[in-house]
Amino acid sequence: MKKGLAVGCIVWVLLFTVMGACLVPVGLMVAGFTSQTDFVIETVGRYLCPERTTPGLYTYATTIRDERGVDMPATASELICLDASGETVANLGPTYAFLWSGVLGVVGAVVAAVVSILLAGPIGAVIGRRLGRKAETA
Repeated sequence: MKKGLAVGCIVWVLLFTVMGACLVPVGLMVAGFTSQTDFVIETVGRYLCPERTTPGLYTYATTIRDERGVDMPATASELICLDASGETVANLGPTYAFLWSGVLGVVGAVVAAVVSILLAGPIGAVIGRRLGRKAETA
């Protein structure tokens, strides 16, 4: 195996690790910010709701407990599927948000892998050439 290829593989692993550690959390953060938008409700609801129903968002007031054990007000969201008359056919809970977060987390990992592949070849070749040179004597 040539040094450039071996170095390129090592560089890819390092690049993927660093970029994945950045891009996957960014994808999850974007998912958290966008999970209540109409686009997400329509996109995810199209796959989760039964046929001839319309996805919608049901929100209600609740509480969460912080790290000190203090209850704080919060808003919960659930994906509901409505029939033509507006009646709720299915309440899917927060499942849609978990799926959306998973999709954007995987997108972050795929972007990290592709960018790492594109950068690893040239960087590996340069490092391989550097390692392949003999020290010049005077």
